[in-house]
Amino acid sequence: MISGNARSCLGARKFTWSPLTQFNSPKLLSTFIFKSAIRAIDYRTGAIKWNHDIGEGAGTAGVLTTESGLTFTGDIAGNLLALRTSDGATLWHAATGRIGNSPVTYEFDGRQYVVVGAGSSLYAWSLPQM
Repeated sequence: MISGNARSCLGARKFTWSPLTQFNSPKLLSTFIFKSAIRAIDYRTGAIKWNHDIGEGAGTAGVLTTESGLTFTGDIAGNLLALRTSDGATLWHAATGRIGNSPVTYEFDGRQYVVVGAGSSLYAWSLPQM
């Protein structure tokens, strides 16, 4: 049995690790409930510009930021989010299912598109023309 402290941005948490003999694998006995967030950090100062909560549990979606000031990512509830890069405000969301990759963008015939894989599907949206 191993005991110790887990350190995170939420502070120290006590945990105990013990072998589970019937499955021959370790089992975490304490339950960790934590929140995931997307943070914009000023690379020059290290200051956090904004913080956008994406739910409880581990976030799995990557992040895409566009030159036009949009940030795309997924939340824990299975939504694709479009955030305003300057302040992290949610501008749009769509229920897609769990996102385990990064959204990608491409341009075709003068239109910009965003594509993301979620669940067992591939979703694509065109961005408004500017």
